[in-house]
Amino acid sequence: MIIQIGVLKIYVLIILIINCFHFFSQDIHWSQINSNPLFQNPGNTGQFDADHRFSFNIKDQWRKVTKPFTSSTIGYDTRYQYYPKIGFGGIVVSDIAGDGSFKTIELKLLGSYELWNVKNSNSFRIGMDIGFNYREMNFNAYMYDNQYNGLLYDKSIQTIENNTSNNTLNYTLSLGALWTKSFYTNDQIKIGCSSFNLNKLNQSYYNIDLDRDVRNLLFIQYHKKINKLLHLTPSVNISVQGKYRELLLGTLLSHPLKKSQFQNITINYGTFYRVKDALILLIGTNINNKYLINTSYDINISQLTKASNGKGSIEFSFIYLINRKTVSKPKHLQCIDYL
Repeated sequence: MIIQIGVLKIYVLIILIINCFHFFSQDIHWSQINSNPLFQNPGNTGQFDADHRFSFNIKDQWRKVTKPFTSSTIGYDTRYQYYPKIGFGGIVVSDIAGDGSFKTIELKLLGSYELWNVKNSNSFRIGMDIGFNYREMNFNAYMYDNQYNGLLYDKSIQTIENNTSNNTLNYTLSLGALWTKSFYTNDQIKIGCSSFNLNKLNQSYYNIDLDRDVRNLLFIQYHKKINKLLHLTPSVNISVQGKYRELLLGTLLSHPLKKSQFQNITINYGTFYRVKDALILLIGTNINNKYLINTSYDINISQLTKASNGKGSIEFSFIYLINRKTVSKPKHLQCIDYL
């Protein structure tokens, strides 16, 4: 019976990984995807060394080229106190793009379940998120060819656009899996696979079908402790959505500083490469394994360089970890017997 269950777990993992490459508009992409765990994979829900996790990410891009695109996420997750195999949380995603202030807002509820955990060193967790996707377009903010009067653009001329609505509301569904393996050397490897937009929601503002493609993401992250003063964390993120392909790879270097009485500070440096698109430079810190703060900058190297002059985007991430307070039991002192 135990052997059959083990085979079933391995089968589920293989199927999820295979699906990542068989499911094929583009979602938001983050340079610090490893610092945006709930956006990266529902299986990350509740998978961290603390009791509560708050996360915040914001990205500002293409300010040199056009009206800036601004993306942000706010997330929270935890584990069920009385049954830690269950993780749950939520995330709010906001994106405002272009001259028409094309808005996308997603509210997702996430849940995960740990299928196995061997001595806290080998675990496998599956996750799911379900939520709502709201999109809004200001069509009056754009210029149309019929508003050209023969000499110049005339905003007062009515457009002939026949959009049926300027907003849409749909639900989203995503699945993910995460395998984590720790070694006696304190090294750790994480492999995750996730599929988003499984219901292929219709995004059209017209009476046509315009399905949002399934987005699949595979990531591998390895934490290597070289010595007390240097840790390396190379990672690879592969994202596929419709005709779009994205490969993000790089390494984070962590340098723990000398511990003081009250603080344990680590400085992070990172260099990443989004293939054929951008070189990403990162600097950040980890304070007391409680506050994780990173800032990165994208140097654009794509064909858009002529317009962007190499200026891509700036991104900021913040993670706050909280442990439950332990109430110490009062010590009972025995009274001295004077009799």
